[in-house]
Amino acid sequence: MKGIDIKKEVEEFKKIYIEQYRKFQVISNSKNDAIITSDESKNILFWNKGAEHIFGYTEDEVIGKPITIIIPDRFHKMHNDGMDRMNKGGKPRSIGKVLELSAIKKGGEEFPIELTLGSWDNEGKRYYSGIIRDITEKKKAENLLQIQNKRFQVISSSKNDAIVTSDESKKILFWSKGAEHIFGYTEKEALGKPITLIIPNEFKKRHNDGMDRMNKGGKPRSIGKVLELSAIKKGGEEFPIELTLGSWDNEGKRYYSGIIRDITEKKKAENLLQEQNKRFQVISNSKNDAIITSDESKKILFWNKGAEHIFGYKESEVLGKPITIIIPDKFKKLHNAGMDRMNKGGKPRAIGNVIELSAIKKGGEEFPIELTLGSWDNEGKRYYSGIIRDITEKKKAENIIIEEKKKSEEL
Repeated sequence: MKGIDIKKEVEEFKKIYIEQYRKFQVISNSKNDAIITSDESKNILFWNKGAEHIFGYTEDEVIGKPITIIIPDRFHKMHNDGMDRMNKGGKPRSIGKVLELSAIKKGGEEFPIELTLGSWDNEGKRYYSGIIRDITEKKKAENLLQIQNKRFQVISSSKNDAIVTSDESKKILFWSKGAEHIFGYTEKEALGKPITLIIPNEFKKRHNDGMDRMNKGGKPRSIGKVLELSAIKKGGEEFPIELTLGSWDNEGKRYYSGIIRDITEKKKAENLLQEQNKRFQVISNSKNDAIITSDESKKILFWNKGAEHIFGYKESEVLGKPITIIIPDKFKKLHNAGMDRMNKGGKPRAIGNVIELSAIKKGGEEFPIELTLGSWDNEGKRYYSGIIRDITEKKKAENIIIEEKKKSEEL
């Protein structure tokens, strides 16, 4: 009976051994992890396919070689001291832990690794085995994540833009310093509250419907677009915003993030510009005054209805023509010299003043004018604009007054 029991135990042991050996073969043939074994003399005894793939040495090149061929010079002493201590029965410090270190490939390239060490004794000798994984890509990903986190910290600390994140239940999860500045709620006041806290009543239904549609897998309509909407501050004030929305899934849950900018000042500037444009349209459509614009090359760019009325040229006849077509010959040299001086950065002499000169109509008639000049720069180019009034009648009246005064003095 004892013989039968022993035989069964041997068979069971063989099965276990074969199963473990098969598992080891699968693991040791993996290219993802290097499995290396050395003895107490620090020489390599086992070198799997993963080690060949990671380090670049074939098994024949390394068996019997010192394990330090894959260890950077600066770690040699620490490695040797540790093995010597263990060989003398000292307590292990790194066994069973996952360590981040660096190793050396065949070509001399140093790269980051994760190392898990094991040790055992057999027939009075100490053996060491390490499972090594190349974590180059992991480190790149970690570094990229660190950079992205730093960028996010900078962006989220900005007061210019609010960054607000909510989950699929429409509760606020993240509230940046910019959100505090723009909306007036502190982070403590906003976290966990419904996002509709900052949404005007007229937009709440549309907002909720959109989130519900997205939560059920519907296609996004606003994600990635810049939208102009309005929002509500803590005090109840409604104000205009620019909103850019993003959405992502994590562990089966949907999250939403918005970058929000207060565009109150932008809207004021746009409204002011619209008002100025309307005023300019009224002024430029007047027949009393000619408004003419030219560039630094002295070509006409703008010619209003008043210019058509006063000079007799239609807009289509003059655009792109030299401004000198309305300047008498006797003033052309003076005009060109002044513009050349201004184009080179010289100080203006006539800008902003009301000057009495003369100009030339389409038919060649010279007549008196009042000219007010302006100048400005845009995208590195100089532009000039003149408001011109025909003062023929004014001059006639002045001449009559002068004549009447002479006659009275003679009497």
